[in-house]
Amino acid sequence: MIVQSISPSTARILLTAIGAALSSMPAVALAATDIALAASNTPGLTCVNITYDCPEPSAAQLYVDSALLVDYAPGLDLLTPPRAPCLDESEFGSGSHTIVATGTCGGVVTTDALAVHFTNPAVDILDVKVAGFSHTSGDTVAVTVYAPEAGLDIAVDFGAVDSEYDPGDEFVVDLGGGRYLVTYVLSATNTTPAGEYDLPIEITDGMVSRTVWDAFTVRYTPEPTGAITVHDSTNGDFVIGDMPVGSSTAVALDTASFTIVNSSGGAATLSGKILTPTNMDGKALIVNIREAGTDGYATSEVWIKNSTCSSSAPCSAQISLPLRIRPSHLAGVSSGDPFSMELSFGTYAAGNLAYTPVMAVPPAWNIGSWLPPGTISMSGALTYQRITQSGAADPGNARHPQYGVMSTSSATHPLRKVTIEILDDCGHVYTTLTNESGMWQRVVPRECGSNNYTARAKPHAGNGVFRVISRGYNGLTHHSVLGTVNIPANVSSHDWGTKYYSQFNSEYGEFSTFMSGIHLQEWAKPYLLGDAELGAFPWLYFQFDNGNVGCGGTSCYVLGSTTIEVCGTASNPDQRDPFALAHETLHWFQHQFMAKLDGNSGPNEWAGAFGEGFASMMVKELLGTNWLFKAATGVGECELFDFQGNFKQASGGTGAWVAALPLDLYATTGDQGFGGWSARILWDFWDGGAAEPANTFTRYDNGDGLILAANPATVNFGTFDTFGSAADFQDVIVRYLGGNHMPANPARPNLDTRGGVGLDMTEFLDGALCRNHVEWTDIEELVHDMMQFSSYSYLTAPVACP
Repeated sequence: MIVQSISPSTARILLTAIGAALSSMPAVALAATDIALAASNTPGLTCVNITYDCPEPSAAQLYVDSALLVDYAPGLDLLTPPRAPCLDESEFGSGSHTIVATGTCGGVVTTDALAVHFTNPAVDILDVKVAGFSHTSGDTVAVTVYAPEAGLDIAVDFGAVDSEYDPGDEFVVDLGGGRYLVTYVLSATNTTPAGEYDLPIEITDGMVSRTVWDAFTVRYTPEPTGAITVHDSTNGDFVIGDMPVGSSTAVALDTASFTIVNSSGGAATLSGKILTPTNMDGKALIVNIREAGTDGYATSEVWIKNSTCSSSAPCSAQISLPLRIRPSHLAGVSSGDPFSMELSFGTYAAGNLAYTPVMAVPPAWNIGSWLPPGTISMSGALTYQRITQSGAADPGNARHPQYGVMSTSSATHPLRKVTIEILDDCGHVYTTLTNESGMWQRVVPRECGSNNYTARAKPHAGNGVFRVISRGYNGLTHHSVLGTVNIPANVSSHDWGTKYYSQFNSEYGEFSTFMSGIHLQEWAKPYLLGDAELGAFPWLYFQFDNGNVGCGGTSCYVLGSTTIEVCGTASNPDQRDPFALAHETLHWFQHQFMAKLDGNSGPNEWAGAFGEGFASMMVKELLGTNWLFKAATGVGECELFDFQGNFKQASGGTGAWVAALPLDLYATTGDQGFGGWSARILWDFWDGGAAEPANTFTRYDNGDGLILAANPATVNFGTFDTFGSAADFQDVIVRYLGGNHMPANPARPNLDTRGGVGLDMTEFLDGALCRNHVEWTDIEELVHDMMQFSSYSYLTAPVACP
């Protein structure tokens, strides 16, 4: 959702749950709204199918007993009328319940009720915690699984992270109280490459079983990770993976010029000259570094300036890279220990990254006296409960493959790039940041006689490339106090321990929103490649308070303040909705890096539908899902992006379900939050020629979007999606539609040449054609025949473009 004003009076109320009694529901006219039980493959979820007396009701509500879960009105949010929601039985308790659906069509309110029995089985996972941040061959992976009760059977499939794993190799201990310890030893002959792997957990009570996919993450390297990282973690992190190398000759070392200067706290500065064939002033250079003979690597970005060039020699430029020992390795480091290091460099080009071969750093790093007298080494860690939304196909549902079964799971993950502040009684403040594992370390001088220190965490990153702040609606950045201690003068170190923010912690929302912003900017940095040459991102702000209704009961991106206002009500806690947060951050991305972003109201319906469809479909890039999730407390719905149509009932809404195509591209302008059919066309360009889940459709046969025939004629469109790719899609988004903070496209800040008001599907199709990613004959069937976007004219599309 996008709004151009922060006035609550202009925001549309999309979702509330006010605990209204059924007696407060509107008067019922006819039983034209229908609710029926749907199959569900997931124990603990009850799914239903809801139909209305018209294609797009002007209002719809969903209740369980006396609780109003969804209150829908057409407008600007992700929500569409609830059609195939799944209810989380644990939110309502075991026993008999009544599900009630109401819909308003033509001013007439109709309702239907369904009596259900929730069994609420204990086959659920409440949280997962993995001991240690990364693991290597021969290590024991220890995983604690939290479930509703004891006596369950737990199995974890480690096959993705260990090529030698066989089912049942893991060892499980029931610790009681719903806690289970799962251990597994990674084999010495494992051939799995370094990386991060999401693993599933299966849980059963002997009668029903449930598999939670992507339940937790194991970070694996064949050899132990090194001790060296970059000091400024706002620009980069330590990466669990193979250091990127290539054959580029764009950068070489002037080996004689390199020096290492130690500083306190296990830190140093590596400086020297690089040699380049051309002047790189104003360009960013990727610098990767690792301890020689180890896995994993640290990466950062250096901006080149003051290059010197001559006609007889390469250009040269001075670079500096702040280094430090990773907090997890400090305990094993002593003053004077030598570290050999290796580098690789990466250079940006439009649509490409080129890396050099591995280069040895000429001097070894001999660690200096890392803890000077009169100082304290302080350390700690921050973690949070990261929620994952999953969609699963439900072939038993009459509306398969359009709708699936939505479920959620959670696991403990590090809080990264959070600012840590250490305060003493004399007003001194010492800061640092959490790293990739959520750990932090800071050498603090003793400058106050009281020996009292307070540590606090602040969801703020703004000293480097990444710039994200989560603030309250009072405009102030939140501070989470980690504790206050007195550290005697004879003590030289203090561990503040690990602070864990569960989804029910009162401070959770400030950090979950912050992490969604960090995730977006970390993705955007390589996605923009060399096209957005920024020393730092524009600021991304979040506003969140528990209980605040945000943009009238939902969340939205406000153009004027570049702020995402997050709803934090009990009924719609978007701080626990990863899809909603990612969707809003992608509005920020379009605003900052694409040619034009218009609000999705008033005269901008086409632009709004495009922007909303883009922000929904691109969540695939952030969360790796091909489902659109719509969630509120106790209820969730997921819809498959790759399904091109919409299931409707024949015989005017009373017959069998049939897959239908829309009357036109924006047949659902009342649901601009979904993006009309923009999301589906964009998806087809993004996924290339992948097989379609369905290719046979009928067509609505009247202007109301109803299918009147009992057995409507259908058309098999065959393999209609044989064009495009993720790379082609990226090229159009970045290099044709790019604008604002995109120096590579300075002449296109307000691209709006054809179609409706604002940037819409017209300009996207123009870019795909004029940049030669498709021919009109490739896409005509999808655009004109299937989506009925007859207003698009390829005859007047640009034939050439930058």
